[in-house]
Amino acid sequence: MGVHALVDQAASPIDPAHRPSHALMEFEDLAVTAALSGFLQSGSAPLLVCEAVSPAESPVCRWSSDAAVPLLQQAAADLTGRPMTALLTAADPAQSAADFLRGLLRTTRSTTAAGRVRRPNGSSVPVVVAAHPVVVATRALWVLRLGTEDLHAVRELLAAAEQRFVALAEHSPIPTMLSEEGVRLAHVNDAFAELVGTSAETLLGVGWMARVHPHDRGKVLSAVQETLLGSDRELHARLVTVSGENRRVEIRLAPIVTREHAAGFVGTVQDVTERLALQEQLYRQARHDPLTGLINRAQLWDYLLAALEKPGLVVFFLDLDNFKVINDSLGHDAGDALLIQIATRLRAATRSGDGVARFGGDEFVVACPQLGNGGDAAVMAQRLLDAVTAPITVGAVEIRPSASIGVVARGPEHATPQDLLRDADIAMYQAKNAGKNQYALCDADVRDTARDELSMVSDLHAALAQGDVHIAVQPIVDLSDSSLLAVEALARWTHRERGPVSPEAFVELAERNGFVDELTRVVLDQSCAAMREWLDELRDLAPRQIHVNVSPLELAGDRLPELVAELLGRYDLEPEAVCLEITEGALMVNPDAALATLTRLHDMGVGLAIDDF
Repeated sequence: MGVHALVDQAASPIDPAHRPSHALMEFEDLAVTAALSGFLQSGSAPLLVCEAVSPAESPVCRWSSDAAVPLLQQAAADLTGRPMTALLTAADPAQSAADFLRGLLRTTRSTTAAGRVRRPNGSSVPVVVAAHPVVVATRALWVLRLGTEDLHAVRELLAAAEQRFVALAEHSPIPTMLSEEGVRLAHVNDAFAELVGTSAETLLGVGWMARVHPHDRGKVLSAVQETLLGSDRELHARLVTVSGENRRVEIRLAPIVTREHAAGFVGTVQDVTERLALQEQLYRQARHDPLTGLINRAQLWDYLLAALEKPGLVVFFLDLDNFKVINDSLGHDAGDALLIQIATRLRAATRSGDGVARFGGDEFVVACPQLGNGGDAAVMAQRLLDAVTAPITVGAVEIRPSASIGVVARGPEHATPQDLLRDADIAMYQAKNAGKNQYALCDADVRDTARDELSMVSDLHAALAQGDVHIAVQPIVDLSDSSLLAVEALARWTHRERGPVSPEAFVELAERNGFVDELTRVVLDQSCAAMREWLDELRDLAPRQIHVNVSPLELAGDRLPELVAELLGRYDLEPEAVCLEITEGALMVNPDAALATLTRLHDMGVGLAIDDF
C-alpha cells in the first residue's frame, strides 16, 4: 500500500468501532490520522509509526497500536520516542539493524522484508515487516505492519523480487553492476560488458577493476568502501576498454544487503565521454581565440590575476604595424594567415607557463611572471620583436611584418590587471609614435605624458563644444601687383590654463582620438561664415576664396563632400568660394578612397590645392 492508497483510504468514512485511539489523534494532524485509520480498518495487525528525523540519526518510533504491545512486550508509552534500531533488526545476524532499516524505509515505495522484533529481555521474534511511506508536509514517516506469517513464503517472495531485479538490470540500457559482498561483483549486465568491450564473465569478482584506469582505481575503491559502510556515492572515473580507449564515466553506488551475504552495492555507470568533451570544447571556445588558439581577454584577465601574486611580472603589449595595409591589399584571408603565424611565433619565443593572448584585432599580450624588471625584460622584448619581424610568406607574397611593443614591469602602482594593461598600452603607443618596429618601456615619465595627453584630449573636446577653437586668417596676395587673391583659414586654440597650443599638436590629438570630423566641421563652419560676412560687407573688396586645410583622414569617406555641400547651402556661397588644401602624403594613405572624394568635390566646383608640395 503506497502513499496514494493511504490518501484514498483517508477519504473513506471511518468506522466508529475502529476509530483511532486518543493517542493517535494527538500524534499528528487529521491527514496522518485518516491515513493510519485505513490500516486500522484492515485488521488488528501490530502497527508502528516511525519518523526519520535526519539522515544522520536513526529513525524513532512515534506511535504504536494496541496490537503491537504484546508482540514487543513493551507499553505504548515506552515505545514512543525509542530508536527503531532498538525495536527491529534484520533476520540475518550478519546484517546490522541500521542497514536493515536503511533498506526497509524507502520514501518512494512500500517495501517488505523479513526481520526480528527485539524485546526488553534480550529475546527476539521473527516477523515480516511491511513499510509504507507517508509524507506529511516536510516530514518523512512510515507505517510499519508487523506480521507473523510464514517466513518461508516471504523468503520466496523476496527471491522472486530479486529475480525480477536481475531481469530488469540485465535488459537495462544503463550499464549496471551488482556486488553481493565487498568489492567483488556478482553480476553485470550486457550494457556494462558492451561499454568496456568484453564478456560479462571477465568482469565478475574483481576482474572489473582491471577496466578501471590505474590513476582512478584508488578513488573508486575508496568510494566502494564508503558505500559498503552505508553511504551513497557518486564519482567520475575513467574506464579502459579492451581496445585501449579511455571512456569517461559517472558512477553511482548505493549500498544493498542481499540474503545470506554481507554488505554489497549496486552501481550504475553512465558514459559521459562525449558530453564532457563537448563541455570542454565550449569552455575552450569561451576562453580561447578561435583563430589563433591563444587565450582571449577573459582568460588573460584570470591569468594576470594569478600572476599578480608572483614576483617579477612583466607584461608586453604588441600591436602589428600597418596591418590594415596587408588586409586591404592582400585580403582578410592573408591577414588571418599572418595572425596565425604571429601567434605561433610568440608561443615559440616565450617560456612554458608564460601567458600569450590575442587581445583583439592585431593586438597581442604576453605576460611573463618571475622575469624581473631589469635587463631580462629588455631581452624578452627584443626576442619577441625578432620573432615577429622575421619574413613570412603568405600565399605567394613575402611579408616582413613589424610590431610596436609596450613593456611594463609590475610595480606598486599595479594593483589590478587593468593597471598593467593600461601602462603596457601606453608604452606601446610610445613605441609606435617613435617610429614603430621597436619596443618602449613604461616608466613614470611615460605615464605622466599619457595622462597629460588624456587631459588635453578632454580639454580639446570641451574647447570644440564651447567655441574656444577659432580661426585666424592670413592673406594670399599676387606678388606682381600685391592684390588680394584669397585668404587662408588657420585653426587656433588658446587653452584656458596653458595658453596657445600648437596647431600641429592639437590637430594630431584630434586625429589620434577620433574627433577630427568635429574639428573639421568647426573650422569649415567658421571659414564659410567669415566668407559670407566679407562678401556682404566688403562686396568687391572681399577676398574671392578662403583656403582651409583638411586632414588626410577626411578623404576616406563621404563625410567631407556632404559637409561642404551643407555649409555652402547654409551660407549661400558659390562652391568656388572655398578651396580645400591637402598634403600630397594624404593621396598615398588610401589613394582609391582619396581619389573618389576629391572627384566629388571637384565635380561640385570646390577648389582643390596641394599643400606642402
